[in-house]
Amino acid sequence: MFSVIMPAYNAERFLETAILSVIAQSYSHWELLVVDDGSSDKTKELVEQYAKQDSRIKLLNNEFKKGAAGARNTGITHAKYKYITFLDSDDFWKEGKLENQLAAFDQSGHKLLYSNYHVVSEGASLDNFMIKNTFHAPDQLSFEDLLRTCSIGCLTAAYDAEYFGKVLFPNSPKEDYALWLCLLKKCTVASNTGHVDAFYRQTPGSLSSNKIQEFSRQAYVLKHYGNIGGIKLALNLISYAYHGFTKYRK
Repeated sequence: MFSVIMPAYNAERFLETAILSVIAQSYSHWELLVVDDGSSDKTKELVEQYAKQDSRIKLLNNEFKKGAAGARNTGITHAKYKYITFLDSDDFWKEGKLENQLAAFDQSGHKLLYSNYHVVSEGASLDNFMIKNTFHAPDQLSFEDLLRTCSIGCLTAAYDAEYFGKVLFPNSPKEDYALWLCLLKKCTVASNTGHVDAFYRQTPGSLSSNKIQEFSRQAYVLKHYGNIGGIKLALNLISYAYHGFTKYRK
């Protein structure tokens, strides 16, 4: 009962690892919607190859504005299952990710879930990876908590589409952060499964090289989706800067 949304743009280098990590899930009731965003490499051919072997895998073309948000939104509009979850084409999961989240949905009653994740090197694969760091998110997050810093990794997030409806990513900087804020306006808390369920591949483009621009993007999301300004905005930006500095420090 999971719809897995995977945007893909010229992703052939890492895409197979991402797909195989979904196929390897211990919980098998899922669909994988790989949304091509106008690739010029062999991304589509690779997805088609796996789709022929496994009917749960489907290739879609992006129907929205080009970019990861538009591709994810295409996947969301086509999703048929209760729970919607996300995996980028250069990241991958542990085999128990969906099983752990299904149990957490059932046991906690919460409608937005996330997990902890490992940070791995660029050349990582399912059976050969070096863990650089591990991000442990808080056990629970309220809307106010999320204003201070975004502790939900998109590669671990899942939401209940029967409860929220099919909520799309906003047309915004840091669209995943903006989406979590939108969802948390409609529920009390988001909950951590307590498991380390995913691998975030750190590539040269993974970390922002322009800190001033990143700070501006954060301020935009807080003002437009957190609905705050003035002193509260300033305090939350300071909190964001602090958490950004310490996020992967051991």
